Amino acid sequence: MDGFLPTTLAKFGSVFSAIAVFIIILGVIFFIAGKFNGKKARYIAIAVFVGPALILLTAGLIIPAIRTVMFSFMDPDSLKFIGFDNYTWMIQDESIRTVLFNTILWVIITPIVTTAIGLALAVLLDRMKHESLPKSLIFMPMAISFVGASIIWRFVYDYAKDEYPQTGLLTNLVTLVGREPHNWMLEKPLNSLLLMVIFIWVQTGFAMVILSAAIKAVPSDIVEASALDGA
Repeated sequence: MDGFLPTTLAKFGSVFSAIAVFIIILGVIFFIAGKFNGKKARYIAIAVFVGPALILLTAGLIIPAIRTVMFSFMDPDSLKFIGFDNYTWMIQDESIRTVLFNTILWVIITPIVTTAIGLALAVLLDRMKHESLPKSLIFMPMAISFVGASIIWRFVYDYAKDEYPQTGLLTNLVTLVGREPHNWMLEKPLNSLLLMVIFIWVQTGFAMVILSAAIKAVPSDIVEASALDGA
C-alpha cells in the first residue's frame, strides 16, 4: 500500500506531461500558422488540422498494428522468428477458430446493419419539421458507456430459473407466445447476435448523425435536378 500512491502519482504525472507537451506543440503550430497569409495559409491550415490527427493515428493505430503483425511471426518472447507457426496453431485450435469466426461476423454484420439503419433514420427524420427531438433520443445511447448499455440490456436478456419470477423483457415476450424461455447468453450462436444488437443500438445514432450531415451537405440544386430526372 505504501508504494501504491507514489506509483499512481507517477503514472498520472506522465499522462499529464504527455498532454502538456501535446498542447504546447499544438500551440506552437497555431502560432506559426497565424504568421502566414495567402495561398500558403491554406496549406498551413491543412497541416494544422490534419497533422495532429495523422500523428496520433500513426502512433496509436498504424505503428501498433505493424508491430503486432511482426510479432505474430515470432515466438512468445518476441525474440526468435518462427514463421507461420502461430497461424498454424490458430487454425488447428478449435477455440481460436470460434473466436475468428465470431470476429468475422462482428466485422461484417455490425457495420452494415448500423449504417443501413442509420441511413434509413437519417432520410426519414430529415423530412420531419421537428427532427432535433427524435434525433436526440436516438443518439442518446451513444452518450452512455458500454457498461451502462450492458446494464440496460440485462433487463431485456435476463433469465431466472423456474422457481423465480422472470424479469427479462425478451423472456416474458417468449413466454407470452407459448415458447419456453432460455438463458439467452448461453445459447450459441444466438448470444453473439444478441450482443451485436447492443452494439448496433449504441452506434446507430452516431451513424445517423454523420449520414444526416452528409445528406444536408448536398446542394439543393443537385437534389432538385435529380428529382426532375426521376432519381
